[in-house]
Amino acid sequence: MKGWLDMTNQELQKALDLHSKFVKNEAGGVRLNLQGVDLRGANFQGANLRGANLRGVDLRGANLQDANLQGVDLRGADLDFTSLSFSCEGLKWKIDRRIVCQILYHLGSMEIDDAELTKFIKSKIFLKLANQFHRADECGELK
Repeated sequence: MKGWLDMTNQELQKALDLHSKFVKNEAGGVRLNLQGVDLRGANFQGANLRGANLRGVDLRGANLQDANLQGVDLRGADLDFTSLSFSCEGLKWKIDRRIVCQILYHLGSMEIDDAELTKFIKSKIFLKLANQFHRADECGELK
């Protein structure tokens, strides 16, 4: 498969259209498989990516706002600087430890007005995992 720099917007749109048919069980539909493709800065705003294979994809800076990511395989994907939505369309992701640590780090960096949750976020196990975020050295270790 071509890298993002070799893939035209027209080719990507065609692949998204075929995937949309796949999701709707329409004739001619093909599951989107962009495994390992460099999609830095791609605009997927509002796209239906449900069940797509985005494993190992570089999505740095990609616009995923309002995209349907339900059931998407994001294991090994680079999600730095992406805009993700935590709507019901983002449920059932397949993710790896790297992404879990990234999400935990972001959660741990927030100020939470709930004593029970604050205690959990300050726990050794939470901090151990959150501080495995691949940019923790740059962003600062959580304490």
